[in-house]
Amino acid sequence: MIAKEPTRIGEAGYLVAECELQDVACAKCDNVIGLMCLSSPVNHALHDSQILLRKTIIVFLKKNGKPVELNVRHTLKLLNDSRPGSYPANDHFNPDSVVSQFDSAVSRIEKEMAKLNSTLGQLQSDFDLHKAYLKSVKIEVSSGEFSTQNSFKLSRLESQVRTANAAISEMKKLSEEVNRENVVLRNDPLLSREDYKQLENVTLGLQADVAKSNATVKNILDMNIGSAKETASLRIELRQLRQMMDQDRKKKVDLSKQQIPLRELDILTSNMTKIEARASQVKTLQMEFDLFKSRIQRLEASAEHLSQPRENYNSLQFSNPRARPHLAHRTIPIQ
Repeated sequence: MIAKEPTRIGEAGYLVAECELQDVACAKCDNVIGLMCLSSPVNHALHDSQILLRKTIIVFLKKNGKPVELNVRHTLKLLNDSRPGSYPANDHFNPDSVVSQFDSAVSRIEKEMAKLNSTLGQLQSDFDLHKAYLKSVKIEVSSGEFSTQNSFKLSRLESQVRTANAAISEMKKLSEEVNRENVVLRNDPLLSREDYKQLENVTLGLQADVAKSNATVKNILDMNIGSAKETASLRIELRQLRQMMDQDRKKKVDLSKQQIPLRELDILTSNMTKIEARASQVKTLQMEFDLFKSRIQRLEASAEHLSQPRENYNSLQFSNPRARPHLAHRTIPIQ
């Protein structure tokens, strides 16, 4: 008896609900004979490493050919099989159940995609708000009659925000294309068993990538909130500096009295130090954007794998006059 990949989670409403399952097959004929429960929830009817056999008559042999007695804990009653005896020996495969399981997997993907789209929309609004803050700060800095190193760093941060906006738009296009592919696959009743297994593997990979993307987006949102607070603080400090300069220009005194007092000089030095410290956080934001870009590229690669089983299936069904033309999957790279 050998285990066959991949593992999956049991469907709700069944005995194996919320259990991590894996098919087991005969080592000689490679026919699936049952399921193995790798792990089960607390207080579950099944135990870890417990095997559920689908066949009523199975003989287990040792390497020397001697039979092995099994410890049968429960015997479940199944519905009588009314199919004719001329059906193939591979009677454990039910196309209706495969299509039903695939529909549930696609539904879970659509829910994850909807959550991702909602998160991306929130991220887009946060970026727009942050961009408006930067624009107002830039106007105030340009209106003040002094020059600092902060203008260059603010323009750099603004360019990074534009790059992130472009990445978000590309991500939305990719999500729409994946959703269209899922709709086409759900409407296709001629999926074979191998196609179903390959699509299930791709589904698990997409779910993992979506979870990682959600975590990355959450981190970026947290960083954007902190950046917005720092930008507001920076605006207040710049307004104070501007008021101080306006007060100095209104004072028509001698050159000796126009020098900046020691206390105001300390305030200016402290504010410049804070501005430099906050500007250094732009590097951290750049690293987060690079990480987000790599997640998007991984999701593109997973989407390309999603289109491969579809291409193989169309090539097999090319001679069938009822076969549909292949829907090309277009992937847009992110610069």
